[in-house]
Formats: sequence, C-alpha cells, structure tokens
Amino acid sequence: MGDNSSSERTLEYMVRKRQKTIGNYIMFILLAVGLIPLIAMALAIYDTTSDLLMARNDSAKLSAVNVVQTERSKLQKQSEYVLKKVAGYPEISGGKYDEKIIKSQLDRAKDACQYIQTVIVGYSDDKYVSTQPEPADYKVTSRPWYTKAVANEGQVCWTNPYKSAATGKYLVTASYAMRSRQGKLIVVSVDLTYASVEKTLTQLKIGNTGRVTLVSKTGIVLASKGTGNSGYKEGKDITSNAVFKAIKNANARKGTIHLKGTSEVTDVYYDKGAVGSGSWAFSSVHRNDLFNERMTMIKHATIVAVVVVILILFLTVLTVRGLKEIANILMEHLEQAGKGHFKKIPEKFEKASSLGARYGQKIVAPKKDGNEFSRIANGFNEMIEQIGELLESVKSQSDNVAEKSDSLLELSKQTGKATEEVAQTITGIAEVTSSQAQETQESVTKLEELSKVIDELNESVQAMNAESDESAKINQDNMTTMDNVNSNWVAELDDMKALSQSVQNMNADIQDITKIINVINEISRQTNLLALNA
Repeated sequence: MGDNSSSERTLEYMVRKRQKTIGNYIMFILLAVGLIPLIAMALAIYDTTSDLLMARNDSAKLSAVNVVQTERSKLQKQSEYVLKKVAGYPEISGGKYDEKIIKSQLDRAKDACQYIQTVIVGYSDDKYVSTQPEPADYKVTSRPWYTKAVANEGQVCWTNPYKSAATGKYLVTASYAMRSRQGKLIVVSVDLTYASVEKTLTQLKIGNTGRVTLVSKTGIVLASKGTGNSGYKEGKDITSNAVFKAIKNANARKGTIHLKGTSEVTDVYYDKGAVGSGSWAFSSVHRNDLFNERMTMIKHATIVAVVVVILILFLTVLTVRGLKEIANILMEHLEQAGKGHFKKIPEKFEKASSLGARYGQKIVAPKKDGNEFSRIANGFNEMIEQIGELLESVKSQSDNVAEKSDSLLELSKQTGKATEEVAQTITGIAEVTSSQAQETQESVTKLEELSKVIDELNESVQAMNAESDESAKINQDNMTTMDNVNSNWVAELDDMKALSQSVQNMNADIQDITKIINVINEISRQTNLLALNA
C-alpha cells in the first residue's frame, strides 16, 4: 500500500514537472526589470564619469600650462627688474669703471634671484665684468645678446634658449643696452636657468599619466615633467614630433589640439605666450590615463550588478516557489472537486519546508478582504458551499422523481396493456374489411365481364335487326327491353364501382388506423423505457 502511494506521488511529481510554468517568464521579467535599469545607469555613470574625468584632465592641463607660463612670465619680469636695477647702479651708469665695485654690485644682484646664473656688464671697448669666470678669448661685443641689445637700445631683449657649455643646462639671456652719463654704451645681461619652472613642474599633477612641457619655439625641450618617465628629457629636439608640429602650425596663441586618429583623452592644450615669445608650454596625458578610474568604476558596477542579480534571483526563486505553491494548492482542490470530492481550502496549512512555499501558503489563505489569491480561494470555498447546497437540493428532487417514475412506470404498463387490446381489435376489423374489399373487387370484375357480354349481345341483336327488316317490328319490343336491361345493368355497374371505391377508401382508412396503432405501440414502448429508466 505504501509503495503504491509513493509511486503515485512520484508520478504526480513527474507530471507536474513536465507541465509548463510561468516561473521562467517571471525570472526573465525580474532580471530584465532589475538589470536593464542597472545597465543603463552603469552606462550613464560610465559616460558621465568619463566626461568628468576628461574635464578634470582638461582643467588640469589648462591649469598646468597656465602655471608654467605664469612662472616663465614671472621669471622674465623678475629678470627685467634685475636688469634695469643693475643698469641704474651709479657704479655702472656713472661712467667710472671700477671692476671690483661693479662685480660686487653684480654679485648682489645675482644673489637677489636664485635662478640667475650669471650677470655681465659689457662695454663697447670689449671690457666686461662677470659674476662667473669667462674664457680668455671671451669677447663681449661679439656675443648675440650684446649685438641684439645694441640694436634695440633701451629695450629688454631675449635670446633663444641655448645650452650652457659650462653647466650643460639650458639658459636664456636677457640683455639691456643703455648710455652712461658720459654717453658711453653699456650693456647689462643676465643668464637665467629654468630651475624655477622645473621646480614648479614637480608640484603639478595632470591626471594619472599627464606631462607638461616648456619648449623653445625651435623645438628644444627646456623643462618637462610627467608621471613616471612620461616627461621629455631636457634638451630633446622634438621638432619632428606631431604635437610640436601641430602647435607650430596653429594660428591661435593658445587652445586645444586633437591629433587625427587619436583618442580625445590625449588632446593637447598649449599656450604660445605673447607674440614674440621664445618658449611655448603644452600639456597632455596618455591614452590610458583614465584606465584605472574606469576599471575601478567597472569593478564597482560589476559588484553592484552581482549583488543586484543575487537579490533578484533570491526574490525570483522566492516568488516562483510561492506561485508554484499557490498553483499546487488551487490545482489540488480543483482536481479533487473534478473527482467529486468537494473540499474547502483551509485558512491554515501545515508548515512547508521552504520559505517560498510558506510565502505562497500565506498568500493563498482564503480571506474575503485579502489579496487577489486570497479572494480567489475564498470564492472557491463559497462555490464549494453552494455546490453542497445544490447537491442536497438535487438529492431531494431525485427522490421525488423516483417516486413519480414508479407511478409513471405503473401507468405505462396499464397503458401498454390497453394499447395491445385496442391494437388486436383494430387488427381483426382490418382483416375482415380487407376480406370484404377483396370479394367486392371480384364482384366488380365479374360485372364488368357481364357488361362486356351484354354489349356484345347488343351488337349481335343490332346486327340481326339490320339484316332482318321484317323481324324489326317483332324484335322492337325485345330491343327496348334489352335497352332497359342494359341501362339497368349500367346503373348497377356504376353502383358496384361506387361500392368498390367506398371499400377502397375504407381499406385506406383501415391502413391509417394501423399506422396510428403502430404509433401508439411505439409510444407505449418508449413510455415503458422511460418508466424503466426512472
């Protein structure tokens, strides 16, 4: 007995397993509802964050270039101030040449700015005073800075950056030409290093892989700093570099350059400074500059997505199991009702093993003012009650029908018996009538034959009358008599035919009566069947 019950449960489980379920659809819908907004949000965050990071880098590049140009401009102004201050010293502008005193003044001016490497005062007779020892063949009037200052007397002139033979560092020389009180031409110059710019560059941060560079307009790197080894080496010639070429060919003094075939991340911001400036600044980042931030963002988005998927799967499994439990409870009671076992859905169930099943049992518990499933279960229970009342009413009506069926059966038996007797009587009458009709038909036939014989006899008499004129008179009476007889026979024949027709009509009526008897017999038989069924 236990084995059969187990087999039935196993079979029922396999059948339910093969049945279709909306669980997959619900899982798909919940995953779609959860993941599509998440993916859309992640993509939006990714794009927004990328734009913000790029904006940050652009701002950092702009700021770095501005800082470099500001520092360069500051250094330039400071140098110009030192030049004009030195030129105003009485020991220099007074016209009296005292090398010792002049050198002392130049050392003081040099010490006033740590980025000044050398201060020189040169005269038209090739005399000069320098804060640094110069080669024996040093001729001041042949120096580029000297000739340029003389050509632009009264203005501060700048040379292009050049490499110092003594230190190997790149310098730029500012010079200023003036006249002493005696009208003697004097040129003051200072050699500046880019140490201040390099110091400023070390404090800048452009993204993760950015670099900022100060380059001469001839393509020589004066100072460059970047993350790791991304900066250019000082003194490097970058005239063949695509970035430098783009900056050189740019019409605007400052702006952003996008190289064809490169990412927007690598866009370069540049500033050429004022017109005539001998050095330009530009800043850029590597194409993978945003890689770490983007990967971090993707990693966080992935973690969030995994957590959301896990929550969705949990809720989906919980929901699907709950719906399956609801469906199983409803289907079980419907199947039992289909088999004639009307059982209400209970308000409390035996505690299920899984959380989803318990959730489903709680949802489907019948309540008049509950959720949709509760109201369905409550409606099912009300239907069961109404069906019970209907069955009681049907049972009561069945008893009444049974009693009436018994009475009808008895009545049908009596009706059948009476019908059989009527049928036998009518059958006897039909047989007698049929015999009489047959005899009448035979009499009609004989009278018709006799009529033919009389007609032939009449014709013979007429023939005899024609042949014998003499006997006409004698036979006249006979012919008259024969005509009367013939007329009587014809009348009798018509009466016999009318009688025959009446007999045929009676025979037809008898046949109709026979059909009616058959119908009554069929009704009796059906009545007997109904009585037996009842």
